[in-house]
Amino acid sequence: MIEFEIKATPTLRDMQGRFASANAELLNVRRDLMREEGRRFVTLAQDEAPERSGEFKRSIGFRSFVESDAVGFRAHMAQPLGNFILGGTRPHPISAVRGMALRFFWSEGPQGPGIYFFKSVNHPGTSANPFIARAYRKWRPHGQQALRRISTWYVQTIRGQSAKRRP
Repeated sequence: MIEFEIKATPTLRDMQGRFASANAELLNVRRDLMREEGRRFVTLAQDEAPERSGEFKRSIGFRSFVESDAVGFRAHMAQPLGNFILGGTRPHPISAVRGMALRFFWSEGPQGPGIYFFKSVNHPGTSANPFIARAYRKWRPHGQQALRRISTWYVQTIRGQSAKRRP
């Protein structure tokens, strides 16, 4: 008599359990990774941002989010200044609103160095400064590498291989 046996291991029940635990753990791992990557992105953005007083740089931050199956982060900065820096401004007049005049210090004014007062001035506008795009280009290679580590960890977890450590 000839016998043969076909056996599927792990069982379907084992696989369902592995998927369930791996999915729960994966959400935590992805959330932690996005917080880490958000902090890294903010540091890069602050390095690229223009600095006058440092106040605008300090306003750059992020919030992580979980929406359905997506985990990520959103960067934010002081407004409307952020839009003016990123998009630039056209030439425009500036008039005194609260006080009687605008106050400027000119090192080479019309009558020599000193403080000058005007009711209004014509601002020449500013060029766009795409510092967020520069920060993103610096962030992207490491960010992609981090996402690949997560997918490798997830596959190892489902296979039942002990992942050496969380990514």
